[in-house]
Amino acid sequence: MVVQQLWQTLLDIQSSSQRIRRQLVRLVPGLNTSVVNNILDETDRLEREFANQMARALGYTPMAMGGIVTQPTLALIGEAGPEMVIPLTPKKKRKVSKYQREWGRQLKVIKKTSRLKNGSYRSGWDRAKEFSKAHKMTKKAMK
Repeated sequence: MVVQQLWQTLLDIQSSSQRIRRQLVRLVPGLNTSVVNNILDETDRLEREFANQMARALGYTPMAMGGIVTQPTLALIGEAGPEMVIPLTPKKKRKVSKYQREWGRQLKVIKKTSRLKNGSYRSGWDRAKEFSKAHKMTKKAMK
């Protein structure tokens, strides 16, 4: 666990330093941008390779090239830039209790009186007050 926390900290530092390096280069006038960009790209590549090697050593699966996961998997995500993780099959709907269902009904009723036609709150109303009132009305309705 300590190794994983240390590794996560190193990845955070790596990501931050990458952004800072790119910003600092823009501040220095007269640099040969193609040479500097090549150096920065190579540094980024080496850091990604380091992250991949660390991930493999800790039993994680690097996912920079994508992939399909069919079982619980420890994975390294975002090491080569932004990535998206989305489920391929929808989850079953969660069960909603009778209280939650009634609370939703009461909230709809309250919203009709607490809001103006443009959707903004009437004077003295806010979201917290709507929720509180819906809870009170739900408790009363369920007795």
